[in-house]
Amino acid sequence: MNGIDVSNWQPQNITDLVDYDFVIIKATEGVGYVSPACDPQYQAAKKRGKKIGVYHFASGGDASAEADFFVKNVQGYIGEAVLVLDWEAGAIPRGGAWVKTFVERVKALTQVPPIIYGSLSPLTSYAIFAVAKEANCGVWVAAYPDQNAGGYRGEQDTLGGVIRQYTSKGRLAG
Repeated sequence: MNGIDVSNWQPQNITDLVDYDFVIIKATEGVGYVSPACDPQYQAAKKRGKKIGVYHFASGGDASAEADFFVKNVQGYIGEAVLVLDWEAGAIPRGGAWVKTFVERVKALTQVPPIIYGSLSPLTSYAIFAVAKEANCGVWVAAYPDQNAGGYRGEQDTLGGVIRQYTSKGRLAG
């Protein structure tokens, strides 16, 4: 399956413009940001019958508070969308314990463990694969073989995850 990761950086109608099998949409960040593009992107993908996920971009503040904020703001999507924690940037130094707390809190509130997104090196360094295994959740691994912009590729190796992101510079028709 080919998927796209979208946020407020893309047009609100991006999920109407390009071809994909699934989309993962930025919903929240920290404890104060809700993406204004999330619901329009979500509704367009839903109307097209696509598989959908929503993600929380971790700020690295209080993990339970961030989980509560995320769940509160994606209530209408629970049961339809896959939930995802985007663990990168400033949240990485908080480590595996932070990720575990976030995942456990989301799971307690929704009965669904979120997929954990991150780059291969920190996922490995902070033993996030073990956290995911313990919580019975998947891992979305970002690992780029090169920095070239392009469309879908045939990267088959998920590097131990359930999803493999192979570019941060993708370009699709539309």
